[in-house]
Amino acid sequence: MAVLLAVWMVMDYSILTAYAVAFSRFITPRLAALINKLSAVVLMLLAVYAFYKAMTQLV
Repeated sequence: MAVLLAVWMVMDYSILTAYAVAFSRFITPRLAALINKLSAVVLMLLAVYAFYKAMTQLV
C-alpha cells in the first residue's frame, strides 16, 4: 500500500509540475484564461449533475 501511495505521489507531482511549466512558458495568458474558464464550466456542470443524481436518489 505504501509503494502504491509513493508512486501515486511522484506521478501526481510530476504531472502537476509539467502543467505548471507548460502554462508558464508555452501558453499565452489569454489562452490560459480561456482554459481556466472552460475548466470551471465543466466542473460546475459536473457538480450540478451530481447534485441532481443525489436528489433523484432520495425520492
